[in-house]
Amino acid sequence: MQLTRSFFPIVLSVLLGAGACTNSAAAEGEVSALQVAGAATPVKLPFDVKAAIAAARPAFLELPISAEAATCEPFVQSLAARGIEHGVLAVPIVYGVAGGPTLRVHYYGQWTGRAGTSPVTYFNGGPGSKVWNAAHKIQFLGAHLEELAAAGAPWVVFDQRGNGCSTGFPTLFAANAAEASLMYAYSSQQIVQDAEALRLKLFGSKKWVVTGNSYGSLLVQQYTQLYPDSLKAAHAQGYGVLEDRKRFREAFHRYSIELFENVWKQHPEWASKRAAMFQKYESDVRAKCTSRPNECALGLYPDNLVNAAQLQQSPQLLADFADAVSQNKQPSSRPWETFPDSLRYDINPRTAGVLSVARIDYAPSDADPADIYGCAAGQKAMFAKYTVSQLAGLKVSGGATQCYRIGAQELQTMQWLGTLSTGPSLLTLVASIKAHPKLAFHLYQGLYDNLAPPTYVADMRQRLEGLPNFTFQNLNGNHGAFTLPEFFDAVLASMKN
Repeated sequence: MQLTRSFFPIVLSVLLGAGACTNSAAAEGEVSALQVAGAATPVKLPFDVKAAIAAARPAFLELPISAEAATCEPFVQSLAARGIEHGVLAVPIVYGVAGGPTLRVHYYGQWTGRAGTSPVTYFNGGPGSKVWNAAHKIQFLGAHLEELAAAGAPWVVFDQRGNGCSTGFPTLFAANAAEASLMYAYSSQQIVQDAEALRLKLFGSKKWVVTGNSYGSLLVQQYTQLYPDSLKAAHAQGYGVLEDRKRFREAFHRYSIELFENVWKQHPEWASKRAAMFQKYESDVRAKCTSRPNECALGLYPDNLVNAAQLQQSPQLLADFADAVSQNKQPSSRPWETFPDSLRYDINPRTAGVLSVARIDYAPSDADPADIYGCAAGQKAMFAKYTVSQLAGLKVSGGATQCYRIGAQELQTMQWLGTLSTGPSLLTLVASIKAHPKLAFHLYQGLYDNLAPPTYVADMRQRLEGLPNFTFQNLNGNHGAFTLPEFFDAVLASMKN
C-alpha cells in the first residue's frame, strides 16, 4: 500500500459563518457525534465549540497530516509482514457537535478472528507522542505478540489525535481566544472518546481492558471516569490524580531530590565528592548568575546526565558525575538570563499545541499561565527547603527541575485558555470505581519513578484501598515500569478472567 499525501488528506474545509465542511475520509466510516454516548459523567463542553469554529481562521481549521506522517509510510508498510492490521477512523473534532470538522485516527492491532479473551488497548505516554517508535515497534502490546497470539487475544492501539499517522495539530499559532480554545479538541476527554468509538467499531458492546503509562495513565483514569460500563479492567502506571493538583510539580521535585539524597546517605564514603560538586556549583552561581540566581542556577547545567531511576542499579554513576563536575570536566550551558526566547524552547505551533494539552489536562485552573504545570509555586517551596546548589545538582543529574521558559505566543495561548481544565477529577473517578464493583481497577507505582512519585498515587490509594475491585502494586522500576513482565502478566490475567 503506497501512502501518498492523498492517504493523509486535509480532511476538512470550513466556510466561516456557515460551519459547513467536507470530509474525504467518509468512505472509511465516520463516527457521528451521537455514536459515542452514554458516558457515566457527561462531558460538559467548557466553551461554545460552534462559535469557536465560526470564529477561527479557515487556515487554522485546515487540519494537516501529522508532522510525523513522513515516517508513516514505511511503518504502515511493515505491518502486514508481521500480521498486524491497520485501519483509519474518521471522528468529530469535538464530540457532541454535529456537523463539525473531522479528524482521522489511525489504529493498529490484531483483532480479526480473535475471541479467546477480552479485547485490550494501550494508551502511550505524552501528550504529543505516537504509539510506535522509529524502529516500527508498537509500544507495550507490540512487545508481547506471541503471548497475545497464544491466548487468542484481540488487541488494538492507536495514534492519539495530533500525533503519528493521525491528523496533526494545527500548524498555525492561535490568533485569538476562540482558536486557542479549540486545543480542547486534543485533550484527554476527546482522546478517550476516540478510544470508545474504536471499541464500538471493532468490538461492539463487548467490554475491554485498558492500560496506559504516564500520560496514558491519565487517559486510563479519564476513561474509567467517563465510560466505566465499557471496561472490564483498567491498569494505570505512571500517574495518579491528585486531590489538589497544585501539588503536581512540587511532589515531583521533592521525590527527585529524595532519590538522589538517599544514594548519598547510603554511601557516606562519597561525602567529599558531594561536597566538592556542590562547592563547584556555588562557585559557578556566584560567577555566572548576577541576577535571578535561582533560575540561573537551574539553567546552568544540561539535563539527563544521571537519571534518578538508574541510581538504584548503578549508584557509582552519581559518584563519577560528582568527580567530573568538581574537576570542571562537564561543560556548562549559558545561564537562562542570557537566553533569547528562540533558545529557551523549540517554539513552533505544534509545541504550543502539545503544551496547551498538557496545561489543561494536568494543571490546576489557577496555575501560573506561563508554566503548563504551575511549577513556579513548586519551585518556591523547593527553594524554601533546599539550597540552590542542591537543586542545580538535581537538574544536572536528570531531575529536570526547571520550569519551561516559553515565548510570547505560547504564553498568550495559555492566557487565552484561562481556567479551561479537562483532566480527570479524583472525586468523580473514585465514585465511578466504587459504583462499578465488577470493574477491576489496578494502580501501579514504580519505586524509583521520579517523574511520578508516590505522592501522585497516595490520594487515590487512601480513597480506594479496601474496595474488592481495587488493587495497588509497587513495581521495582522507574517511569517505564509498565515494561516489566509482572505488569503485562497482570493485564493478560484480567483479559482472561
